[in-house]
Amino acid sequence: KNKNYKENQDYDINVDLNTDASFNVQENITVNFTEKRRGIFRNIPRSFKHNGETVKVKLKDIKVQDHKYKVLKEGGDNVIRMGDKNTYLTGQQTYSFSYTIENALLVESDHTAFQYNIIYDWDTPIEKMTYNII
Repeated sequence: KNKNYKENQDYDINVDLNTDASFNVQENITVNFTEKRRGIFRNIPRSFKHNGETVKVKLKDIKVQDHKYKVLKEGGDNVIRMGDKNTYLTGQQTYSFSYTIENALLVESDHTAFQYNIIYDWDTPIEKMTYNII
């Protein structure tokens, strides 16, 4: 889905964990389109398996700076589609966006764990990636 980029020049992710089993994510992705493209897709799973059970998560509070966006459901993912169907872009583009995921912490009898695939369904080389979890 993310083909025809020369490279991801920068991928920065900040995650803030909340006490209510949710977390807030801020992502900043800089890409270099080598041919005309409308934008990017960011796939986020709608569920995960834990102890043999399927746990559904909720994606909410989506905000995208400086780009139109739409949220779609494809297979087992929510997909944030960023870009305008009538506008083609080339060269370096930056996408800054945020969202909240609810019901995503793994709660056990003796501990609570956080598991999140920072990069999921991304098929383009990334030159530099940084992340921070609070």
